[in-house]
Amino acid sequence: MRPVARIAHLVDGLLLLSRADAGVLRMDRQPVDLAPLVTDVCEHMQVLAEARGVTLDRGPLPPITLQGDRQHLRRLLVNLVDNGIKYTRAGGRVTLGLRQDGAWAVLGVSDTGIGLAPEERERVFQRFYRAPAAVSRGEEGSGLGLCIARSIAEAHGGSIQVGSAEGHGSTFTVFLPLADKG
Repeated sequence: MRPVARIAHLVDGLLLLSRADAGVLRMDRQPVDLAPLVTDVCEHMQVLAEARGVTLDRGPLPPITLQGDRQHLRRLLVNLVDNGIKYTRAGGRVTLGLRQDGAWAVLGVSDTGIGLAPEERERVFQRFYRAPAAVSRGEEGSGLGLCIARSIAEAHGGSIQVGSAEGHGSTFTVFLPLADKG
């Protein structure tokens, strides 16, 4: 990413987080069919995955619609997939999934990447935090992507969780209510 574009992206992320902190993150709530959204993100991120030698897959995509902001949800998924691709070695895999669990839509992004140490699992959602293994790989990043993803999930009345094993990959799971709670 060019330096000017990178700075603009950083400022945009900081503004989103400031609005979320103040409780004024603008949400254009409309019906969002998550299956086409997952497909769109997969297609958009495919070029990056191929350039890094990572396989990008998606699981079954049942039709699940919720009230939400499509652009914010797209950004949440792009951030998770981008991290998965960035921290997975060539020959590895990133998989997007979608399912329903009762009153919740569940989005999952799993990778076969570097994973996280147990003490890092909650810290990765803090602003500007980058795990030591991520920093040592020399990857670009500001440490805002996962914080932004969590803020978007919470603005939708949902949550995000991470399961990970150091050296064996991570799974980020987003729970979004099917009934409007935001």
